[in-house]
Amino acid sequence: MLFLTRVEKFGMVTLLGFINGTLMFIAGMGYWACLTGLLFGLIADFILARGHYKSSWLSLCAYTLFSCWVIGNFIPFFVGREAYFAMLVQGYSESYAQQLKALLPMWSLPVLFIACLLCGAIGSVIGKRVCANQFKRAGIV
Repeated sequence: MLFLTRVEKFGMVTLLGFINGTLMFIAGMGYWACLTGLLFGLIADFILARGHYKSSWLSLCAYTLFSCWVIGNFIPFFVGREAYFAMLVQGYSESYAQQLKALLPMWSLPVLFIACLLCGAIGSVIGKRVCANQFKRAGIV
């Protein structure tokens, strides 16, 4: 939230999403996080720009949607599912792959997405309150 209040330029959240996704890619999580980082970062930037980077309500909405970039880490479990689990069997074991497949059935992707939205909303409210308290202490507000 502090980042959103200090930098009022279009593309800041998109760049942050791409950097986050790239770090996930480097860490071995796949390229989907780069794509979702760009997508949700761009959506958040449009939302922030619509409020001229001053609207508290739109900042909360933008942060909530931006938090959904994390879903990119889970997409390989659902897109190209069989090939991904076959790769896991080679690197780990059949038992591990089967347990992970049971843990993440096809219907769980929308549930994970909704969880991202809910956690993003909770995080945005907490961030707003923490920022407000810090700004009051610093005499900015």
